[in-house]
Amino acid sequence: MKNEFYEHFKLSETELKELWENATFVFDTNVLLNFYRYSEESKNKFIEKIEELGPRVWYAHHSINEYLKNRLGEIQNQKSLYSDALKDMENLEKVFEHERKHPFITPKLLKKMKSVNAEVKRELEAGKEFQESRFVNDDVRDKLVEITSKKIGESYSEEELIKIYDEGANRYKKSIPPGFKDKAKISANDGSAYGDLIIWKQIIEYAKENKKDVVFITDDNKEDWWLISSGKTVGPRPELIREFYTLTNRKIQFYQPFQFLKFISEFLKSDVKQEIINEVKDTSSYSADEFTRRLDEQAAKIKKMKDAAFEQFLKEDFSESKLKSLNSLRKVRSELSRYRERKLHFENMIENHDNVPSDVFFELKSINEKILRLEISESMLKNYKNQ
Repeated sequence: MKNEFYEHFKLSETELKELWENATFVFDTNVLLNFYRYSEESKNKFIEKIEELGPRVWYAHHSINEYLKNRLGEIQNQKSLYSDALKDMENLEKVFEHERKHPFITPKLLKKMKSVNAEVKRELEAGKEFQESRFVNDDVRDKLVEITSKKIGESYSEEELIKIYDEGANRYKKSIPPGFKDKAKISANDGSAYGDLIIWKQIIEYAKENKKDVVFITDDNKEDWWLISSGKTVGPRPELIREFYTLTNRKIQFYQPFQFLKFISEFLKSDVKQEIINEVKDTSSYSADEFTRRLDEQAAKIKKMKDAAFEQFLKEDFSESKLKSLNSLRKVRSELSRYRERKLHFENMIENHDNVPSDVFFELKSINEKILRLEISESMLKNYKNQ
């Protein structure tokens, strides 16, 4: 059975060892764009590991083309995250401007908090300025120019691209991977819906012409690349494994970026600190579907927390002086409106992008928690007002 249905079975340890020793490593567009999201240490270590592979690295032409088209947008995204964090710090300071504002903290603790906030803001400002400098002096692009030299495949002609678009339209109707999760982009009529398919075909052609097995590293977590069951990624789509072998007579192994770093330590004895592997894993992009699932889970948890917290608040004996020292109902509602607008902004970002950085997810989680606290305060103030 294993020989006939090989696409449904993992490679043996011997086969994996052989791949790591002899295969060509191919890095997807999203892996390159992630370099803007990592800390300097993690970015440099990841690139160092790529360099250690030497001539065994190859890049699909379309991957590099997409990287160059999207790098400025990614730099802007990172700059915006720093800007948003700075605004949050400033708003937090405003909450504690007057001693009688809720929540209650001692002058000593307030002084300490302002000192810590100032230090955090300096670091955030430096990060924002660094990201902005990349618009002109892009260290990531400059390094990629160096390490991709003479390792980029050929481009397709317009005629070849049109044929791929036609084939892609038929494949997507039948949900044949990869790329069918991008079929909503077909209406744009710019070929962007077929980016994954173009890269896939260029990898297949490379493997066939050079008689090489391939290790493909991608941070695209959509189900048109991966077999996903009950929200858990099981492995690459079996259809892709079979198509690759049928057309090339070679093997292909898929890894997410953090897995690449983990296994390069194991198979090639190239040490990578666990902290770096964890950071790369945490920075991984979520697919829109996975993101929606996580948000639904979070919404259910927040509702449960809110109900329990409000019930507890009602049980407690709040004195009139305590209630009067809370932010006014008007101010609480103003803050609620602001955070709800920010929540809508991030939800629209999720809806309009196929892959969403995990830092956006954590930012949205933070916003939801702030909304929860404000809603509890609003309920308490309304309850007091009606007494």
